[in-house]
Amino acid sequence: MKTKLLFIYLIFCCAFVNAQMLEDSYIPTSNVPAIVVDQQEKLYPENYIENWSSSGEDEFSPDLYTAHYRERGKDGLSATYSKDGLFLFNMKYLSEDLLPETVIIKVRNLYNKFEIQYGYLIELQTPKQTIYRVNMLDNARLRYAYFTINGMEIPENSLPEELILLRL
Repeated sequence: MKTKLLFIYLIFCCAFVNAQMLEDSYIPTSNVPAIVVDQQEKLYPENYIENWSSSGEDEFSPDLYTAHYRERGKDGLSATYSKDGLFLFNMKYLSEDLLPETVIIKVRNLYNKFEIQYGYLIELQTPKQTIYRVNMLDNARLRYAYFTINGMEIPENSLPEELILLRL
């Protein structure tokens, strides 16, 4: 009985610490440059920003800002900007059934031991490019794979710099 209670307590503590770490990674809108906030409002006027996050070499002077938002009832959307307000790319969460069939077929051929969990549609602005990131799981191993809309795999070392910087 004590073991079960201790186990439940440990799970609760881990969940609390994880939630706190996630919450700590967000920044208030007041810490986002006005030009970035204005660009988000201009590009996505019907959105509701749930939170902002930042990343880069220096936490006190980040290079990139990401708005995590909801639009027309759709969750799982984000848009990333440079500190100068340049729109770099947006991401949309996709359940497995929303991934293109060409991508699903390629994943099943290349990674037959992995189970598709979900994916992201990443739309880069410069150069104009669409990338699908597929999250796969094999027991406890998580793996990402990147594909074009035609199902061609993109090696991780060939990904655009912005995606590598954000560890996407």
